[in-house]
Amino acid sequence: MQGALTEIDISSIFQLLALGQRTGTLYIEATSNWAWLFFLHNGEIYYALNLSHSALTRLQDYLRSHQPQIDWESLSVELEGVDAEYSCLWLLTQKQILLPQKARFILQSMVQETLFDVLSLSQGHFWFAAEQSITPILATYDSVALSKDLLTKLQEWKRFFPYIRSPEQFLHIPYPDRLQTLLPAKAFHRLQAWVQEHTSIRRLGRILNKDSLAVARAIYPYAQQGLVRLYVADASVGNSVILNHQVAKIVWISEAMSSQELVEGTLRTSGYEVTAIAHPLSALSLIFQISPNFIFCDITLSELNGYDVCAMLRSTSLFRYTPIVLLTTEIHCVDRSRVISSGATTCLRQPSSAAELLSLIGQYVNLGSSFASSQLDYGKCLEQQPQTVDQVANRPSALLSKTEGYPIAGISL
Repeated sequence: MQGALTEIDISSIFQLLALGQRTGTLYIEATSNWAWLFFLHNGEIYYALNLSHSALTRLQDYLRSHQPQIDWESLSVELEGVDAEYSCLWLLTQKQILLPQKARFILQSMVQETLFDVLSLSQGHFWFAAEQSITPILATYDSVALSKDLLTKLQEWKRFFPYIRSPEQFLHIPYPDRLQTLLPAKAFHRLQAWVQEHTSIRRLGRILNKDSLAVARAIYPYAQQGLVRLYVADASVGNSVILNHQVAKIVWISEAMSSQELVEGTLRTSGYEVTAIAHPLSALSLIFQISPNFIFCDITLSELNGYDVCAMLRSTSLFRYTPIVLLTTEIHCVDRSRVISSGATTCLRQPSSAAELLSLIGQYVNLGSSFASSQLDYGKCLEQQPQTVDQVANRPSALLSKTEGYPIAGISL
């Protein structure tokens, strides 16, 4: 069993393997040459890893509190192969350094973070090879149920954009004096130590026994204020599903020059490749050359209106699932039936703020073909207005439980 990810999404691959109760290894390779390996037994995952990462680094993060009892140097010599990490985990339980319950918890976390990384890939290849399982099997996990849960988490991750883009991003504190006044002393000093150690969001989650989403959720309010900044030290890390190494391309079709200049400045600063087009007839030919990930189109145009432009694009296989947002200065005067029949993703009132634009784009861009297509709910496009970054941040579920009024303290730094 093998194929291209342009033809089938990751969730469907795991569904097929689960239905067939297949046993073996699933190899997934992105176009960036990053690769992942999943071990399955009777259609369920029992181990997974990123082949681009060093063998025992991840396990060392999870077992940071056990460091004095573990001779990692001798273990790295003793254990070899792609399953070295799994073998090490089993060996530590045999030596009673690690309780079986703790080993299973770590194993589940490893499977979840690896599956999270591949779920939204839409380019690359996969191969499944029927092989005997590694023995012993500590636990197995339902890949279909995990995928469903992680896709929900992926949605929330996108709402942190552009402040937080990837679990592989590192923390930086540009104004320590200001942040120190907002955090309990212990929390601030521990956070500062992790910054000095160049600890990524993902590693921080492992150390704290939290998932990356919980850590990002806690950091997000401070990132919004500029008190915590995030960066990627290595450009190759951009292959992560959240921060795609390929720059997202956005086309903005509008005859209003002022809005073009504003949008170009805002989106380019946030790392997008933007093409502003004033003439709709020129736009139709250029769009096929650019092949954008997101399209904004003004409803009111001189040669063709936005409804017609959208309908023409939707009639092609290339743009059947591409997010297309219609722009209007009078949202209540929009012809609802024409919006639905044209196949528009949603409508956006103009002028809009930078936060509204970035929040809306972040809900759709780089989510992969399987997830993007499910977002196109044409019938609701006029019933919902896109949320701003501030609105998302103020949702009760968007923050961890607060300690002394500071969300970041909720991760027990």
